Amino acid sequence: MPKPKDVAALPKLSSDATKQAGGGVAPWRHPQPGLQVKTLEAAVLNPLRVIYNQLESQYKLTTRQGLVEWLRDVQKEDVRSFDIADGEGFNSFLEFMTSEWGSAQDWTRISNGDPSYYDHPMSNYFISSSHNTYLTGHQLYGESTVEGYRNVLLRGGRCVEIDVWDGQPPSSSSSSDEEAPPPPQKGSNQLKKTLSQGEPVVLHGYTATREISFRQVCEAIRDNAFVTSDLPVILSLEVHTSHEQQEIMVEIMNTCFKGILLGPDSLPHNPDECTELPSPNQLRNKILIKVKYSPPKSATEESKNGASIPDTSENNSDDETSKVRSNQPKSKPSKIVEALSRLGVYTRSCHFKSLTQPEATIPTHVFSLSEKAFMEVHKTDPIGLFNHNKHYFMRTYPKGTRVSSSNLDPAPFWRQGVQMVALNWQKLDGSMMLNDAMFSNSDGWVLKPERFRSASMPLPVASLTGQQTGSLSIEFIAGQDLPVPKGIKPEDLRPYVKCELHVETLPDARRHVKSEEFKAKTKAVKGIHPSFASQIITFDGVPALDRELSFLR
Repeated sequence: MPKPKDVAALPKLSSDATKQAGGGVAPWRHPQPGLQVKTLEAAVLNPLRVIYNQLESQYKLTTRQGLVEWLRDVQKEDVRSFDIADGEGFNSFLEFMTSEWGSAQDWTRISNGDPSYYDHPMSNYFISSSHNTYLTGHQLYGESTVEGYRNVLLRGGRCVEIDVWDGQPPSSSSSSDEEAPPPPQKGSNQLKKTLSQGEPVVLHGYTATREISFRQVCEAIRDNAFVTSDLPVILSLEVHTSHEQQEIMVEIMNTCFKGILLGPDSLPHNPDECTELPSPNQLRNKILIKVKYSPPKSATEESKNGASIPDTSENNSDDETSKVRSNQPKSKPSKIVEALSRLGVYTRSCHFKSLTQPEATIPTHVFSLSEKAFMEVHKTDPIGLFNHNKHYFMRTYPKGTRVSSSNLDPAPFWRQGVQMVALNWQKLDGSMMLNDAMFSNSDGWVLKPERFRSASMPLPVASLTGQQTGSLSIEFIAGQDLPVPKGIKPEDLRPYVKCELHVETLPDARRHVKSEEFKAKTKAVKGIHPSFASQIITFDGVPALDRELSFLR
């Protein structure tokens, strides 16, 4: 009987978090104990007996060697996870198949025990990312809550977004005819007073969404960032605050994230001099701040030769209504104070103009593009876009017109190497299911396929125009204990299984980026214990450039 070895106790998640798609809760990389199916209906039991008889004649499941070969070659399990003795026939087979280890999930799909899995530069990973993390529903009037951050982090998200605005001024503020006080200095009593009376808030600007406290958001992130994983968390700041409130933001983050905030003072080297991003292993239990970068005043001249990143944006945020600009605007005074800008150590947000702008070769820069802007870049330079994302961070997010919190299809963006494809996690849709498939049983950081990594050769044009084809067949045996919708009698239930295969098609890589969905479904059968009688769905002639980035839903 192959018995799983002991599994560490799991953290208790909120009921809302466990019921939603997301992807990447570390302890789930190994199956959760106690999930064994207690009974089997005839619709399932009888086909399993047939399958066992076929396997027994091939693998001799009553012997230890036969069990090892079956677990390794058929189930694709890591046999080191089991204490394997001689088998006990059909009952042993049933006990395994009805346990958590009989799940269709591939528990060893991610790192597979490789200690070097997280040793690659950060840009070599896909990162489970959230957009407008504070919202619970509609983009224009949905409720804002700090629980959004707890929810996303406990579901495995490793990049969250915070839109920060000026809080209400203190009620005892000076009258208009009085001289305005100077901005508070860091560490001063005046700053402490300001912190208690008028702190920055988080909300979706120019909408009816309710504001929440920036401090409370930071506290929620601090308390939940490293519950399910100790790999780094990226905070994507969209800053709309005054200089005074930015100083307060810095004070709050330094206080809330003491000991876990990655700041320039905690590094053994100057981030401006790094030639390659560090690995996730090197930044465990660290929070990274993604924010617009402003070079120190003393470095203004250095910025002209590319030593640091100048801010040439028209505002300090990743404006969701912005478009790709072909013109080169003159540098304007930065709207981000130096104290806040310095926190963007390895994730310095830079306004995008083109893939050839000077900042595009600096390891610490990040380009943030809406899905619409991204598509425009892909149309003009798909090869350059792919090669850029092998070395440098890019973040994409839903276009501003998705007011109902619908989502972009993340797969085409992953296939262009985008590390942070931010989705509306409050919307349980096909896109979030794909995100769940990408990051399930991971720590929220998934190593890209080899040709997507910085160490691989630059992608030639021919690589995007050639196509590979394949096929996929799925056999459906039976099911049991299906839930019955309200208003329907159990005997009237007629379930079926629908399959969608999401793969890449590139008839002309220079004009087209999308996912092709191949759809099929089984015949409907009757009852809550359906027998599908080994119906087979086959997808033939399926084009797929990268199997790791093709999905079945």
